[in-house]
Formats: sequence, structure tokens, C-alpha cells
Amino acid sequence: MRTHRLYDTPILISIRFRISWRGLDYLPPLAPIRVVSGESRPELLVAAEALCQANEHPAPPTSTDYFRLQSLFYQWLEQWRRERGSLGMLTETPADPRVFKILEFLAQNISIQPIDYPALQSAVGLSRAQINRIFQKGAGLSPRQWMVARCLDEAQQQIRHGGHSFKEIAASLGFFDASHFTRWHRQQTGQSPSHWKIRQAF
Repeated sequence: MRTHRLYDTPILISIRFRISWRGLDYLPPLAPIRVVSGESRPELLVAAEALCQANEHPAPPTSTDYFRLQSLFYQWLEQWRRERGSLGMLTETPADPRVFKILEFLAQNISIQPIDYPALQSAVGLSRAQINRIFQKGAGLSPRQWMVARCLDEAQQQIRHGGHSFKEIAASLGFFDASHFTRWHRQQTGQSPSHWKIRQAF
């Protein structure tokens, strides 16, 4: 996984990956190199950049870090799958396609509040037990663990980019207030949002 800065602002992101699936290593088939403008594929670019940043600056291994990396990888993988499909290059992966349907619903409802299982069940046509089993097997974590990791990533992205107060970030992610968000962030990372923001500057 690499990022290559070209001249002043353009960045070329290249990601090569292997999926271990029930003991079977899966290496996606090589395809001709294609250069795609980030402006035309903003979701893919954002997902790739987030995954590269997490990979380039590894934190001490904790369950939170693991869940966050899993979340970022599957978020990118879904965008990659869509991009290949739009180019007529879609090939089947070992992943259960129902995992992506669940991910699509979760990604549209990022919140620290309990997952709306009735709505999720209606969207994917599965029972709650089936959703949890399929997602755990496919993504390596539960829907709740994925959501917590996704909330953390979204919160830190907003903190890093600035423009939003902690109160606004808390409200956007379903926290009761800024204090609730601060306590949660400290539980997840060992740092308050303010301390985490300061450390990003160094």
C-alpha cells in the first residue's frame, strides 16, 4: 500500500492486497493500470487515503486499532469493487455479497446510537441473527464493532480537517453532548479529542 506525491499537489495511490478467506489466500487478478481522477471518484479517493494514512502511521496494536483498520479496509474494498464494476472489470471475490449490502446500510447511518436492526433487516432481507453471523464471518467483526470503529474514524477525520466544534461532531455522530463524546473518545484511544488533535500537529 503506497502513496506517491507528484509535484506539488497530485497524489498517486496504489493498493495491492491479499485476502485470507477461510484458509484460502485470494489475490485479485492483475488488470491494466488505469489512472482515475480523484474528483470523479471522491468516495474511492477518501477511502483509499484513510486506509493509507492508517497503514503509514501504525498505532500500538489494540482491539480498537484492529477494528478501525478492518473497518477502513472493507470501506475501501466496497468502493474498489464498485469502481471495477463501473469499468466492466468486476470479478467475484470470496466475500459474501451480503456483507456488502450490510456495509452499505451501515455506512449510510453512521451513529454511536444502537443500530436500527428492524430497518437493516428490511433493507437486506435477513434476520438479526443472520446479519450478525454473516457480517462477523465476512468482516471479522460484529456490526457494532464496525460502527464504533467507523464513528471513531469519522470523528477524527472531522477533528483533523477542522471547521467543526466538538459539540457539532458529537451531534453529527449521535452522542448526547460534547462531554459524552469526549469520554467515549478517551475510552477508545486513551486520549481526549483535544489532546489527540494537538498530537496530530507534530
